[in-house]
Amino acid sequence: MSATLNIIETTTELGLEVVEVVVADSSTPGPAGPGVPTGGTDGQVLTKTSATDYATAWEDPTGGAGDAASVTFTPAGNLAATDVQAALEELDSEKAASSHAHTGEDITSGTVADARIASTIARDSEVTSAISTSEAGQVRDGDAAGGVLSGTYPNPGFAADMATQAELDAHTGDISDAHDASAISFTPAGSIAATDVQAAIEEVASEAGGGGAPTDVDYLVGTASGSLSAEIVVGTSPGGELGGTWASPTVDATHSGSSHASVQAAAEATAAAALAAHTGDTSDAHDASAISIADAGNDFTATDVEGALAELQADHEADATALSDHIADATAAHAATAISFTPTGGLAADDVAEALAELDTEKTTATAALTAAQTEIADQKRAAVIAVSDPNGDAITTGDGKAYFSVPNLLNGHNLVAVAAGLTTTSSSGNPLIQIHNVTQAADMLSTRIQIDAGELHSKDATAAVIDAANDDVAYGDMLRVDIDTAGTGAKGLFVILTFEAP
Repeated sequence: MSATLNIIETTTELGLEVVEVVVADSSTPGPAGPGVPTGGTDGQVLTKTSATDYATAWEDPTGGAGDAASVTFTPAGNLAATDVQAALEELDSEKAASSHAHTGEDITSGTVADARIASTIARDSEVTSAISTSEAGQVRDGDAAGGVLSGTYPNPGFAADMATQAELDAHTGDISDAHDASAISFTPAGSIAATDVQAAIEEVASEAGGGGAPTDVDYLVGTASGSLSAEIVVGTSPGGELGGTWASPTVDATHSGSSHASVQAAAEATAAAALAAHTGDTSDAHDASAISIADAGNDFTATDVEGALAELQADHEADATALSDHIADATAAHAATAISFTPTGGLAADDVAEALAELDTEKTTATAALTAAQTEIADQKRAAVIAVSDPNGDAITTGDGKAYFSVPNLLNGHNLVAVAAGLTTTSSSGNPLIQIHNVTQAADMLSTRIQIDAGELHSKDATAAVIDAANDDVAYGDMLRVDIDTAGTGAKGLFVILTFEAP
């Protein structure tokens, strides 16, 4: 034998479970139960949707014992409410307006009224034993059901005193008298010692001094209330010397609302008139002797403006006389030795006389150095390079006047002291020979011509040229000519170098 427990319906709000226990032989499968519908979200309850068996669905709970308005309350003290919701709202209104302090926990709607109907359906001990054991204490076919069940297994029925769905709906839907406040438990907190809602509300009402607001004082409130006797709304404007609102008052700088405003105005007018008279006095606002001075530089012996001005006048007159005498001195207003000089550059002197002497010495030295430099420059050799043919052009050919050079003024009176020549392409056979001719003086300047050996690019390794000493000098404007007496074979890019030196 085995026992199967099917949960037919669960009502979370009431803590109620309706079960079906099926007892069958181990060889005979029991009937399949309807089970619990799938779906649902957190906080929903299983609700009958029609009179059809097992017609249930997950729905959000509404109404019920959790609504404070459905819990009745017996009016007590100054309270006139007949349900918990109204009683709590009445207490909350009176407590907010009261100037008495409360040390206990406030009672507000939605706190005490959150009640739940707790009911428990006991299971039959035989069924429990049958489920938890394999043999001993089994529930057998024909055994009487117990607890909330009647009849016998495997076809038990609900006990006659089991609440119907209609009764449950009527109870949870009663918004006027589902429970009395005295039947709802309350956990003592703060200064409240009561253990049920009815007693807790009466205790709070008693501590509030009978309800209502004091009538012998003014007090601030956020919103005007008809139940208060002498209220001042924080958003209204203050009077007297205050401006703004009672929540954020400001001070009236003009004191227009004060009884001493006129006194204040008169005093300010008197002070203003006296100050204007003083500052407007252009002849005798203060005597100079009455104004002290702070002589940080120890320039005066006087301690007031009058005395300081007198000292300044005396010093000025003395300085004026000395300055006049100095300006009138046409011969020795200042000696150069008396004029200081800050050493700068290469000068070491510290007065004008020494600086001038130092400069004169340096000038003499500089003149001598310049003369020497000019002499050295005159003695320096100068070279002129003359391009005779295109370095990448045709091969050179013989003939006079292949290039010309006009003597500049810089070389005026100089002598030709050295000559040389070069090529960019060597002669394959034959040695090129070059003559320098002074056209202006109608004379060849070389007794032995410049020679470049075949296969060489420069004349430095060939027979040295010889300058004719009788025709070596040049003058500014002389025209010199380059003549090619022998060209060789295939030579290109001829250039000539002439070196001059002052005699």
